[in-house]
Amino acid sequence: MVVNEYVGWRRRRARTSVVADLSELLSPVPSTDSASDERAALVGELRGLPPKQRAAIVLRYYEGLPDAEIAAALGCGENAVRSNISRGLARLRVHLTDSLTKEAVR
Repeated sequence: MVVNEYVGWRRRRARTSVVADLSELLSPVPSTDSASDERAALVGELRGLPPKQRAAIVLRYYEGLPDAEIAAALGCGENAVRSNISRGLARLRVHLTDSLTKEAVR
């Protein structure tokens, strides 16, 4: 029982730890025009995502990596990468649509 608990703890930790350091890509951007305002809003929304979803989206769309390389960087399977990207994009769509709707009402 003790061995199984120890091995389970290590497995859980391996599944939840993100290997990629993305802090450089998510640094705040000074806003000078509408394009940088949009980028700052997107970066803010990316920060609200869970770490694996955020890492998968950034590696796919900012770095242009294929699923296999993202999976290797994050230490998970390709199916998990596709799932994280899909869930992260869905969450971004909801949050960005909500924020645009709120701005239109003002």
